[in-house]
Amino acid sequence: MTYNGLSLVQPQDTTYGLSFLESSPQFVRELVAYRLTRGEFGRRERIKMGIKMNECGLLSPAQHMINAFQLIYGNDVLLQSQGIPNNYALDIIDLFCNENDWGIAGCASSGKTFSVAACIVVDWLCAPDYTSTYVASTSLDASEDRLWGKVCTLYRIAMRNIQAQHGKDASIGHLVEYRRMIVFESIDTRDTERDYTNAIKALAFPRGGEGKRSVENTRGRKNARMRLFLDELAEMDLFALDTRVNLGANPDFIFGGMANPSNTANNPHTELCQPDDPMEWDAVTRYTKKWKTRTGVALHLSGEDSPNFKVPDAEIPPFDRFLTVEGEAATLKRCYGNKNALEYWRNVYGWWPDSSVELTIFSKQFIQGCDIGWQPVWSGKTKVVCGFDPAFTAGGDRCAASFCRLGPNDTGRSLGYYLGTREYSSSVGEVFEESIAMQIVKDCLEYGIHPRDFGLDISGDGGKMMRAIIIEWSKFHPEAMFVFPISSMGMPTDRKISNLDRRTCKEAYDRLVTEYWFAVHTAMSTKSLVGIDLESHAQMINELCSRLYQHKGRKVSVEKKVDMKARIKKSPDLADSLTYAVEMLRRAGLEFTFAEESESLDIQEIRDWERHLIFEKGKSDDPASDEDMSYAGTAFDEDGF
Repeated sequence: MTYNGLSLVQPQDTTYGLSFLESSPQFVRELVAYRLTRGEFGRRERIKMGIKMNECGLLSPAQHMINAFQLIYGNDVLLQSQGIPNNYALDIIDLFCNENDWGIAGCASSGKTFSVAACIVVDWLCAPDYTSTYVASTSLDASEDRLWGKVCTLYRIAMRNIQAQHGKDASIGHLVEYRRMIVFESIDTRDTERDYTNAIKALAFPRGGEGKRSVENTRGRKNARMRLFLDELAEMDLFALDTRVNLGANPDFIFGGMANPSNTANNPHTELCQPDDPMEWDAVTRYTKKWKTRTGVALHLSGEDSPNFKVPDAEIPPFDRFLTVEGEAATLKRCYGNKNALEYWRNVYGWWPDSSVELTIFSKQFIQGCDIGWQPVWSGKTKVVCGFDPAFTAGGDRCAASFCRLGPNDTGRSLGYYLGTREYSSSVGEVFEESIAMQIVKDCLEYGIHPRDFGLDISGDGGKMMRAIIIEWSKFHPEAMFVFPISSMGMPTDRKISNLDRRTCKEAYDRLVTEYWFAVHTAMSTKSLVGIDLESHAQMINELCSRLYQHKGRKVSVEKKVDMKARIKKSPDLADSLTYAVEMLRRAGLEFTFAEESESLDIQEIRDWERHLIFEKGKSDDPASDEDMSYAGTAFDEDGF
């Protein structure tokens, strides 16, 4: 079997005409052959040893790496399965072996991190006495779950397989986990500050001043073979690309950066992948596989090119974790048939979204597809909850309250039913807080709402409104002081997202206000919240569909309200009050469960889609405290920034 001229057949016993390899096992021969054929270092080695390519049997560096893969990793890194080549891994190997400056863009399920990590390990093993390899992510803690973590895993697998075949003494290098590096030299535990040159090391390039200092610290590093690979490149600052200038002075230098294409402006991943002529962006589309950049080459791994698509009817797909035909259909279903949804572009196309792609949390097509414009048949006791978004001064943002009923339907499932949203204002000459408090308390009494089931935003000066409401409600209810203060500031909670997505909100969202907005999204998609109709509730839905979001590493982040106000010329007060009402529903016991849909959709596919919506499980890069910020009278930013 071949792929683009590269043989995938297990290599036979051969020295490639190099007599000094006769006593070496075949995997060592392949590593040496790769060392002699890859890059400037290989050229110089051949000259020193008097080896001429036309007088020996050496092949291309990509072919020797493929051979080394098969001998070292076997079935642990599949390059083919069921007669289907792993085109993702093979394209990455070809890029790694033949280009010195490259970027990779691709969908979430293309194995790019795994394949690059395997290349890094084999590349280092071929010349561990001359190679400095740096693997950078946005933080050292996050690196454990990203490229560095995969490098460690594949290094352990390589050593395990080599020792199983050639004895326990057949080992190359040492993994020093607490220092996050794999070193060639012997470890001296007393020399804890030693800077091991011939090693694979994890670095952190966070945003801001700390990251800039980390980039500066790479200057002046020298070795015969120098490599730097940046993971999650789209989440770094542009200065991360400056490392190429200084490290590029080394005679044999490889620079690689990869990420899922991001819609954020001025990110280094987009900069790295810019076509040689920026005017050619129109010619380079999501159908383009490889193109020349201003400094090297970029590779695109599209979900539509998944090797699993080659056998759509296979009972067991050839490659685990790659996109399948069923998975693509499930993703499209979860995007409600909208191929212009941002998540479809990220998870299937793996391409930069164009102007037609929806970057909002909600769309009318999504809400319509949820089919939630109906009223439940109640089978037990219900109660009403309220979420209130107060304006903090007369003439400021609108005061709005959303009301929802909670109870069991005729199947026994607990549901939230949207009753509507009301706006409140005060008249000239009235005390603002007192006037609003009288109106909202009157409505709560009519609905029979207990003060414990009433929540209001106190992120800004909402404490004044809360005090006025408690005073007013105390005239009618002895427990008025138990109204619930809701803060949009601080870190997300430890709640599970849904019954299928078992990550915590803290793992998935960047801050608490993001959790509130995406909770409404999940409530709709699970049909845990019903009663919302596109026509009857058009004003509130328009606000829901106006807020943008973006990915920040493995988390999502809703647009800052100050930016949204500047863009749409108003505050989304009606939508905000709904998010607070859903929060009160959750506090009253509502859970988000895929009950009916899980019967018709494959559970794993739904779980995969929910995970891909906000990327894979990862550690937070947010340096903020895990404790929620409590109300302190004023706030610099109502979204918690």
